[in-house]
Amino acid sequence: MGKAILTYCVTHGIVSEEDIPTLDYCIYKTITSKITVIMLAVIGTLFSDVFTTVAFLYAFCSLRKTINGFHAKTISGCLFGSVTLEFLLLTLARQEYSLIVKLILIFLSSCIIWSLAPFNHPNMNLSKDEIDACRHASRKQLLFLLTLVAASYVASKQRILNGLCAGIVLAAGLLSLAYLINYIRRKNNA
Repeated sequence: MGKAILTYCVTHGIVSEEDIPTLDYCIYKTITSKITVIMLAVIGTLFSDVFTTVAFLYAFCSLRKTINGFHAKTISGCLFGSVTLEFLLLTLARQEYSLIVKLILIFLSSCIIWSLAPFNHPNMNLSKDEIDACRHASRKQLLFLLTLVAASYVASKQRILNGLCAGIVLAAGLLSLAYLINYIRRKNNA
């Protein structure tokens, strides 16, 4: 479907030849994101509960669109990886961890996002201004999510707290993975 949209845009002069890689990546990312969110919502609700799943998806998706991070090469790889990670994190989120463990995870994840976001994916070629805008937006969203984490704790809404924590941790994990893979690729090419 993505290739059909791309072909239509090129043949009708909607995009120039130089914008093809960017459009191709954006179409792929949009389709993959929508399919993944639908599957994650269904599977998350089956393995957890609605409140935890919604909080998880909100935290993860709202961060992911500004911080970027690791992307699988295929849609099937993305779906498999996303579902596997969601299952793992929501299963862990159902466990009762001490407040100290949650605070450590949130602190480490927040430090990763604050210092590394955004990841400039090779197919994106973001300008310095775009990187700065994404960095500002990701930090603003992170602060909002941390406010929700605090409010969930104060209101004793453990399921929401657990979902928010799992979403923030997954977003930070995929951001770290993207930087790690990029570092290994550069090192191997040097």
